[in-house]
Amino acid sequence: MAIEFEGSTFSPPEENEPRYPILDPYELGPLRDLRSELPPEVQAQLTPDDYVIEIITPEQRPALAPPSALREILRLAGVTSPRYIGAEGGPVASLASSENEHVDALRKFEVLHGRDALEISMKLHDQYPELLEATLVELAQTQGVVHEPYREGLPYRQEEPGRIMLLDRHPDDPIGKKFSKYLGWGWPFYGSIDATPTFISATVKHANRIPQFLDTPYTGRDGIHTMKDALDRSVHWVQRKLDDSPSFLLEFQNTAESGGMDAQAWKDSAFAYVHRNGERANNKDGIASLEVQALAYDALYDAASIEKDPSKARELRRYADSLAVGIFDSFWVEDPEKGSFFALGVDRDPRTGRSRQLAVRSSNMGHLLQSRLLEGNDPYITAMREATVRQLFTPEMLSYNGIRTLASDEVGFRPGGYHTGSVWLWDTARTADGLERHGYHHLAWNLRERIWRAVDETGRFPEFVRGGIDDHTETNPSEIYVWNDHHRVLHLFEQPPQEIQGWTVSAILAAKFRYPDCLKHRHTLPSSPLEQSILQELQIREV
Repeated sequence: MAIEFEGSTFSPPEENEPRYPILDPYELGPLRDLRSELPPEVQAQLTPDDYVIEIITPEQRPALAPPSALREILRLAGVTSPRYIGAEGGPVASLASSENEHVDALRKFEVLHGRDALEISMKLHDQYPELLEATLVELAQTQGVVHEPYREGLPYRQEEPGRIMLLDRHPDDPIGKKFSKYLGWGWPFYGSIDATPTFISATVKHANRIPQFLDTPYTGRDGIHTMKDALDRSVHWVQRKLDDSPSFLLEFQNTAESGGMDAQAWKDSAFAYVHRNGERANNKDGIASLEVQALAYDALYDAASIEKDPSKARELRRYADSLAVGIFDSFWVEDPEKGSFFALGVDRDPRTGRSRQLAVRSSNMGHLLQSRLLEGNDPYITAMREATVRQLFTPEMLSYNGIRTLASDEVGFRPGGYHTGSVWLWDTARTADGLERHGYHHLAWNLRERIWRAVDETGRFPEFVRGGIDDHTETNPSEIYVWNDHHRVLHLFEQPPQEIQGWTVSAILAAKFRYPDCLKHRHTLPSSPLEQSILQELQIREV
C-alpha cells in the first residue's frame, strides 16, 4: 500500500528490485525521523525541514594489500597488463575493492561514464594514448544524432545532435531498469553538460598526437562517420547551447517533464548548487556552473586550433572570446569580508528571470587554473589568478586532505556532504596541476601530498573524504537518506565514497608519471612572493 509522509504519497517497490544506486522514496519503508540515531555532530547539521528516513551502514572490510594505482588502472580498464590498456575500450568509472565486492553501495558505477572516462584517459594520455583513443571512439559511437522529444511514460534519453552521453547501461541491467522505471531514463542517457566540451578537447589532444586519428571511421547511431565528423557535431552542440542561453553561457536545466538530473555537471547532487543563504539554485530555468564555462572556452579554442577553414576558426575564437567576457562579468565576486573570488555558478531569479550569482566559495574556482582563461600577464587577469590561488589556501577552503568542495564558513557546508564540503581527490589534483601550470610548484606539491595522504591512510583510492578533519583522514561510514520538506527532495545527506574511483587512480598515477623530478628536487624550484607568503601562512597554521 502507499505510504504518506509530510504530504507526499509513495508506492512500494516491486519484489527483488536492486536497492542501489538510485535514490527513491518507494523502497524506504515506513517513513520516520531517525535523526536521534545519528552522531550529535551530524544531527547539528540538519535543519528543522530535514527528516532522516533511513540510515544504512554497510559492513566494509579493511584493505589486505597496500594501494597500487597501476594495479587499479588495470582493473578499471579491464585488462591484465599495461600493454593492453585500451584494448577493451574505455575505463569504467569506479570499482569496489576485492575485499568489498559484496557491498552493493560500493559498486554504483561499474560502467562506462562519459565524463569520468574522458578525465581518466586524458590524465594518462602520455603513457597510454590507446586508452584515450578507445574512449573517444566508444563515445562517438553513441553520440547523439537527433533532438529527442519528450513523451510522457516513455524512456527519455535527453538526446541531442552532437551531445556526448553521461552513462550507458544495458536495458536488461537491473540497475538500468530501475533508473528507467523511477526516473524515466533511456539508454544511453545524455544528461550531462560537461561531457561534450571535454570530448572536444580530448579529441583535439589526441589528434595533435596522431593527426590521422580524425580520419578514423566509426559506426554511429546514424551510420558511418569519421572522428572529425564527431568533433564537428560536438562543436555545433556547444555553439547551439550558447546561442540558446540568454546569458551566452553553457547552462543545464531540469524541467518538470525532463525526467533528468537536477545538476548535470560533475557536482551532480541535490544541494551541490546553493546560494549564500543555503537555498538551492533554480535548476528549472538554468544553472551555469563555473568550471563548465572554462571547459567550453577551452573546447572552442581547441577546435579552432585544428580547424582548416579560416573563417570557421575565427568564428570559434569569437564564440570563445564572447564566453570569456560573460564569465568574468557574471562570476567574479568582490566581497569586502572574504575577498574576491569566482562564484560557484549563476542561476536566474524564478520571478524576474534576472541572473543571480551563487556567491559561495567552492573548489570549482580551482579548475580555472587549468584553463586558458587565467593565462597571461594582463593586470586584470593576474589579479584574478592570484586572488583565486589565495582563496584556495584559506583555512575555510583547505583541509587535511585537500580542497573542500565548499568552504567551511558557507551556510550550505556539510563536512561529509557529497559536494558540499567533502574533499574530492581528483578535484584537488586538478587544482594542483593548474598551480603547476602557473609556476606554483610548491603549492602544487603541498596539495598532492595531501591527496597521497588520503590514499595511504584509507588504503584505497577513494572518491572523496570528509572535509571537516584537520589531523587525520575520515570517510563516511553510512548512507543517510534525508527528506527535505522545504525543497521537497529526497537525497543522500551522506554516503560512503566509492573505493576505487577512476579519477583518483588516474590523478595519482599521472602525478607519479609526470612530475618525478619535481618531487625529488622541488626544493630547488623557484618560488614567487605570493607562493612564499602562502607557504609561510600554512606553516604557521599547521604548527
